[in-house]
Order: sequence, then C-alpha cells, then structure tokens
Amino acid sequence: MAQPLPRRRHGRYQVVFEPPESDAEFISTALGIADLLAALAGLVEDYRDDLIKRKMPVPVTAQFTTAAEELRAAAANARHAASTFADIFEESRDIAARGIRILGGRPAA
Repeated sequence: MAQPLPRRRHGRYQVVFEPPESDAEFISTALGIADLLAALAGLVEDYRDDLIKRKMPVPVTAQFTTAAEELRAAAANARHAASTFADIFEESRDIAARGIRILGGRPAA
C-alpha cells in the first residue's frame, strides 16, 4: 500500500501498487491511493502558496490551484472505487463467509 509522501521540496519518490490478492487488499490499496493523491494535493497547494508569496503571476499560480483541485477529485474517485467495490461484492463476501466457495469464470466441463 502507498504511504503518504513526506513533506519535502525536492527528491524522487517511487510508488508501487501491487495487484491485489484479496478484496481487503484492494480496498486498502484504493484508500491508500486516495490518501496519496490527497497528500499530493496538499504539497501542490503549499508550492502554489510559496509562488504567490513570491508574486508569481495569477495565470501561473491558478494552474497549480486547478492541479490541486483535480488531485483532490482524483482522491475522492479512489475512495469511491473502494466504496463501490465493497457495495458490489458485499453479497459475495457474505456468501463466502458462510463457507460457500464461488468458482465463477470457469467453463463447465
């Protein structure tokens, strides 16, 4: 799962998302992606604020405002993906919890 970015100005970051092995792992990773995107939005806003303090022209800083807003929207979409997944597969998880194996996707012999 992705960890929030440390607050620093320069450097490299590597983020790796492994394919999920379970429903819980998918939901956890989707929420981690949401947290990462929200953290990036905050970093972009901090950068924009520094530019504003340095009297950078509004047409330039406005682009960073838009970028942060879009990152926040992307974070909300990742949270929505986790929620939608949970809603769609709730019944299947309940069935599996009662001990019934679901073997979908295999052709009948």
